[in-house]
Amino acid sequence: MSGLVDTRDFQKGAQLYAEGRYWEAHEAWEKVWRASEDPETRLLLQGLIQVCAALYKVYEKRDAAAAGRLFQRAVSKLDQLPDVLHNVQITPFREAATACRDVLEHDQDEGTLKRERIPRLVLLAVLPVLLFMLAGCTSCSSRDADKTSPHTDTSAPLALTASGTAAESSGSAPPGELHEDGRAYVPQIFAFDVARTDLLIEDAKMGTDLAEILTRTGATLVINGGFFDTNDRPLGLAISQGKPVSAFSKTMSGGLLIADDSHATLFSTESFDPDAQGGARFAVQCRPRLIVDSKVNIKRDDGKRSARTALCVKEGGQKLVVVLVRDATDPSFGPSLFTLAGFLLAEGCEAALNLDGGPSTGAAWRDGSGVHVERPTAGIRHALLFKGR
Repeated sequence: MSGLVDTRDFQKGAQLYAEGRYWEAHEAWEKVWRASEDPETRLLLQGLIQVCAALYKVYEKRDAAAAGRLFQRAVSKLDQLPDVLHNVQITPFREAATACRDVLEHDQDEGTLKRERIPRLVLLAVLPVLLFMLAGCTSCSSRDADKTSPHTDTSAPLALTASGTAAESSGSAPPGELHEDGRAYVPQIFAFDVARTDLLIEDAKMGTDLAEILTRTGATLVINGGFFDTNDRPLGLAISQGKPVSAFSKTMSGGLLIADDSHATLFSTESFDPDAQGGARFAVQCRPRLIVDSKVNIKRDDGKRSARTALCVKEGGQKLVVVLVRDATDPSFGPSLFTLAGFLLAEGCEAALNLDGGPSTGAAWRDGSGVHVERPTAGIRHALLFKGR
């Protein structure tokens, strides 16, 4: 199990954990725990699983007392481990879990366990990339030698500019920032004319190399797309070039963004009739809807923070805008859905749909200065492609 953090199920658990889907993360990591025979590996996984269970008790069951006991069990497991195991930084995670336990022991009100207290999983395997970002690197070695990170260029234009494509520039001013919890996020924003853009979906096969898809297909932009289940099967309707890629889900709350040759429209899952959408060239089903009828559709801050991608409809559906936002030093971290929705409304979105986020958040795009990459830190199922006609 020396490559624990590289296994699909461990990465899946890490992604779900970063998204605040604690019970699903619990199940993914439990699968790895059952298959492991190494004592230290089992202790690590038990600690992670029990932290997930504790957070589930806090935010879903509102049972602070049970959560405190689970945090204590997790700490007792993690106390037996070295500072680093399988490239997982144990010490800061254990200290954060201990702090959560202490808060719940002294105050049974679950509201005191705020989002910033939740233990964050840090993998040393991603530190070389983060160090380049922190150092202001604009070109990185090895396989990404010809790619730059947009986080190192604060003068990046508001919209993707690429001569001869459907993308349109909104000028040379830097994009507006999102502010939350004392953090500032600089989103990447890409605007497309639907009538001049082919919208495609490709199976990324749980990979992370969006730049390869961009180069091979000649697309202008590639981003992470819809959700997938614990067996990596796609969740929700996906249509590419008029052909179904995955089936419509009646039970997935949220919405579907449907596009024909000239317009994009956001439907709610409940109001959508798949039999009446024969002219759809493109569709993606996700959750939740962030903007509905030019109003914020997220009622409150649920405390969850994660990297995000979203699709935004403007000008009566003639324009489709893609927004990606994540923390510069922790690519899986980002704003709440509530804050993102407010930002999108301020940007003029008439309707907007959240896509899969957390470690799956990523993009690759080209403009006049070359190819740029925001690489996902975990695999994705469907990649959305935007290609000028």
